[in-house]
Amino acid sequence: YAGGLLDRLDVWNQLGTDSRHYLNIAENWYVNTGDDRLLIVFFPLYPLLVMLFHYIFQNYLVSGLFVSNICWVFAAYLLYELALLDTDRKGALRALKYLCILPASFLFSAPLSDSLFLLLSVACVYAVRKNIYPLAGLIGMLAAFTRMPACFELVGTIIREHSAHRNDARWKWRMAGNALSLLFIPVGLLMYLFINQQVTGNATMFLTYQSENWHQQLGWFFSTMATVVNSATTSFADNTHMLLGLWIPNIVFLFGSIGIVIAAQNKLRASNVAYFIVYYAVCMGATWLLSAPRYLVAAYPLALALGVLTEKKSVDRIATIICIVLFVLYLLAFVNQWYVY
Repeated sequence: YAGGLLDRLDVWNQLGTDSRHYLNIAENWYVNTGDDRLLIVFFPLYPLLVMLFHYIFQNYLVSGLFVSNICWVFAAYLLYELALLDTDRKGALRALKYLCILPASFLFSAPLSDSLFLLLSVACVYAVRKNIYPLAGLIGMLAAFTRMPACFELVGTIIREHSAHRNDARWKWRMAGNALSLLFIPVGLLMYLFINQQVTGNATMFLTYQSENWHQQLGWFFSTMATVVNSATTSFADNTHMLLGLWIPNIVFLFGSIGIVIAAQNKLRASNVAYFIVYYAVCMGATWLLSAPRYLVAAYPLALALGVLTEKKSVDRIATIICIVLFVLYLLAFVNQWYVY
């Protein structure tokens, strides 16, 4: 290829990926006619930001790449700061390293909402850890406007401090005020439901489209795994690219991520483990799952878990090599359009 760097930006906007859907929403917003009516299933904050920066760059793809990469940089920085609250500098750097080299982490640079969701999720939890609950509520609201989050820090704080402050009226009022601040979080979801109502006349139409057209509905992990394994076995002989780019990475992430967090549970903060379990149950419970690597790399406790499991240098070296090799292979599969979603 003899062209310039900017001439190949379309590699981030491949046919069949969600990038095209997000950029379509940014350009045309939600509609209620034709095939584009199905795009209401995608949450609106990321397309709104792309729409905003389009006024500067005059290019939706460039705007999407800018938003994603800026969010990715700040998300990585905040994850490091969050890790520092529970470990030393070396441990925080390990967590940051693994966030950057997990096999699907290159997709944080793509015009997708994952880097924005990661940024808002980590920022929300960090604000809670710093006892800035009003800010945490507002950030959580935006995260819910991007993709649905969960936060368990307040519950953990109440459990830890209850015995020492159970007769302290001021402490009780402070905890009540913190809980009220977190009520901002569901507002983001209500705003999304309002958009559904305005566009389609039905506040929950996205659930109908998810089920009928995207084959997605909340189910059990076992059903999801059965579907993925069955698809892998049936495509073994027919479509090698789909097997290597889609089904095998999904299986590896489905089992590998939960195994890593379970192995690290005694070294992780309980709220981080609880967050991951709920996130895993919701995101991996989709009955037709295509994007497990991309979704799970955005679950920040996975990087924290790898950071605490690799305290020994020999283990860290092995884990680093494995992640980098898988990163390169998965990136090559994406560049060659091997059904990496």
